This record gives sequence, structure tokens and C-alpha cells, in this order.
Amino acid sequence: MKQQDSAARKSAVSRAISRMQEGKPAIEPEVKPITAELLARLGDALLWNIVVEPYIPKQRGELVKAQVTIDAERILAQVARIVLIGCFAWRSKTASGLDLADEAAKPVVGDYVLHEAYAGTEIHLTSGHMLRIITETECKLRVKDPELIRAWL
Repeated sequence: MKQQDSAARKSAVSRAISRMQEGKPAIEPEVKPITAELLARLGDALLWNIVVEPYIPKQRGELVKAQVTIDAERILAQVARIVLIGCFAWRSKTASGLDLADEAAKPVVGDYVLHEAYAGTEIHLTSGHMLRIITETECKLRVKDPELIRAWL
């Protein structure tokens, strides 16, 4: 029995090493990005709201994270990919009179943004996906490479 456990462990390590040598994450994330079909079933973003999906960082190394750690990283993530944009997003004016339509770096669906910590409303789907509804004023940065920003628990 111990030989089988040892062989399984060695094969898992060798698979992880070969995946990293290919430039892939050592361990695939359990929750894949949300699909277009699931988004179509979800509905549309209204008014100035933006629906984002937390960025799932690439797994580095050979350690397997506990599910509670993975869930916490998704909840505490401040980098997210825009999946839906309401019709008034970046078209309104702030209370101080700033016209958001004048913003030169308006993100579009598929772009990554850095948003405020604990911003918006969390939505947990039955598929295991977690989304967040935020407003355009909670977006602080359009992120070109989300791997540059690292959050630690």
C-alpha cells in the first residue's frame, strides 16, 4: 500500500514539474472562468453597474491549497475581469460634476480592473462561480497584466 502512495505522489510531482516547464500552472484551478452560456442565463447588468469575476491567480509550485484558502482568495481578490457592463456605465456624472464619459481608459468586457476592497455585492452561483456587482467609480485601475498584482492571505 505504501508503494502505491509513494508512486502516486512521485507521478503527481513529475506532472506538476512538467506542466511548469511548459509554462502552465502546476495545478489547474478548480473553478474555471465563467462561460458565455452561463452569463447568458444570468441576465444583463443594469444602469451603471458592472459585473466582474475575481481573477484566479495561476497556481505556482506544487502545494495544493485547501478549499477554504481558494474561497478566501476569490472573496478577497481586488483584481477582476469584467464580464457584463450596464448601459450607463462610464456615461454618468459624479456628484462633484465629473463626467465619466471623458475617461480615456474606459475598460470593456474582458478587461481586468483593480477595484476597492470589499466593493459591491457578491453573488455566488450554483455552478461554483462567484461574481461581484460594482459601480464604475469603484474601479481604480485598468490592469494590463493581472499576474503582476499579488494578494496574500
